Amino acid sequence: MADIAALRALGIAPDQLQPEYREVLESLTEDEVRVLSQLKQRMDSVGDVEGHGDGGVFW
Repeated sequence: MADIAALRALGIAPDQLQPEYREVLESLTEDEVRVLSQLKQRMDSVGDVEGHGDGGVFW
């Protein structure tokens, strides 16, 4: 089960997601949460994004 506090630290609030998405996040391994964290750090290092399409990935 994923560390919910670690997910919240990434800006992901599982309690605000649809139940099926929350279930997926809660089932992540520590390694998967670590990968999400690394991806977020890399994306944050790029700077602000001025617009989004319908990609569905938001931090």
